[in-house]
Amino acid sequence: MNKVNLLFVCSENSASSQMAEALARHFYAEQFDISSTGDFADTRQLLKSSLEFPRP
Repeated sequence: MNKVNLLFVCSENSASSQMAEALARHFYAEQFDISSTGDFADTRQLLKSSLEFPRP
């Protein structure tokens, strides 16, 4: 059986498309080739996340 490509796209690729990809892979991995992308990286979110990382 040939798998259908399934692509999730969101702006800034901050989290939405990755969450959708993970859920789709969990439930539909046998039927679809699943991936995600965004139109550009949200560097503000990356910077915020790195500042919030707990340090020992």
